[in-house]
Amino acid sequence: MVTGSPSFGLYLFIFLLRDVLVYLLESHFLHEVHWMPLDNVLDI
Repeated sequence: MVTGSPSFGLYLFIFLLRDVLVYLLESHFLHEVHWMPLDNVLDI
């Protein structure tokens, strides 16, 4: 981490954290979406 630039380190941390969250959401909830009646909702 770059010393003297805490804002850059914080930005990098948030960026990586968001990347991990997006990966977890996509990998986990893509399987759960099939359980939801999305087709019925879209037909209405």
